[in-house]
Amino acid sequence: MESRLDIDVEREMVQQIYMGFAAGPIQRDLIAKFGHRAPHEKTVKRRIAKLMPPQSAEPWSLTGGDPEEAAQVLDVAIIVFKQTQGRIWLDRETAGLVARLRQIDPSLPQWIFYLMALRYLVRAKEGKDTRDLDIMLGVQPWRGENEVEYFVNILTTCFDDFQWRLKELEATSTVIKDLRQSDKKA
Repeated sequence: MESRLDIDVEREMVQQIYMGFAAGPIQRDLIAKFGHRAPHEKTVKRRIAKLMPPQSAEPWSLTGGDPEEAAQVLDVAIIVFKQTQGRIWLDRETAGLVARLRQIDPSLPQWIFYLMALRYLVRAKEGKDTRDLDIMLGVQPWRGENEVEYFVNILTTCFDDFQWRLKELEATSTVIKDLRQSDKKA
């Protein structure tokens, strides 16, 4: 059973995982920042496996997709590459999902599409239901407290297994909300 981390430690770990860092550097940084509250490296490795889908062998390229996909993906691929300082380039599977997600609300920051694509891919890999992710995209709880309340209400009243869904989405939602706030300041 995985130990429960303090939310500030969990948030920092999740941000670094999404930035493409490996378990060792993440764990060392968490120790430097949080001391004894930092998780063991095995815990970080388990979280990486849970949050990051395995990359397909083929990286996405402008030359390999159709023009509509390219228009939806290129700026996201660039943002992910820049934000991760070259550690991550979208693969074909992730890029295809990003293109689909962009059609929902193209005004959202590119990084959100990347994060949501990761959540969908991990769920698919695990054979888990994605209805809560669909609802999350529709409600967009990172926009404000009313949306958060509405989203949580839907999860708690419509899903018997809402506890794991909330726990899994909590850190991702926090990262998205932090990104939206930093966009507003910029």
